[in-house]
Amino acid sequence: MCNWGALKLQKSKFYNYLNQEIPLEEVYEYDKPFRDSLYYQKYTEKQLESLKNLIEYLSELYKIPKTYNSDMWDISRSALAGSPGIYTHVSFRKDKSDCHPHVKLIEILENL
Repeated sequence: MCNWGALKLQKSKFYNYLNQEIPLEEVYEYDKPFRDSLYYQKYTEKQLESLKNLIEYLSELYKIPKTYNSDMWDISRSALAGSPGIYTHVSFRKDKSDCHPHVKLIEILENL
């Protein structure tokens, strides 16, 4: 999914890593930092629906288990070992913050 990921708060405005302003209505604030940031760009409903459909299609096509693994939001031993499953960029690399564990994304993954 296309998403700026972690955002910086400067003088009551939010910016992506290219210093482009992100509108307030597109900002999601976590209670606790994820990968050292409280602020992330929200996923759109269209993105979430499209991702759900894609995961369902690819899981069926390639026999990928659709079991939600909560360890996918940090470096995952299963992901690094090549175990079949659903993972994100953050499952493999500490320097990435895409995808972030937005409550709506987790809900989709838990209900596949």
